[in-house]
Amino acid sequence: MLRDVMQSSGLAAFAEVGLLIFLVTFVVVVLRVVSQRRGHYDTVARLPLHDESIEPPSSTRPPVSESCSRGGR
Repeated sequence: MLRDVMQSSGLAAFAEVGLLIFLVTFVVVVLRVVSQRRGHYDTVARLPLHDESIEPPSSTRPPVSESCSRGGR
């Protein structure tokens, strides 16, 4: 009975459209990855370790008030 209801509801087109969207997106991503130059990936791979533009954290901290250091009592 459930099979009959699902077949007569006409929802098969939505599954086909979803599959087509997935396949097109997958092919686009694969083509983009394959078409990139090797040097681009070497640069991007080192990006998390590259710290030229980031300033080092300040070694001085603002003073902590006594009320905060004793738990506010």
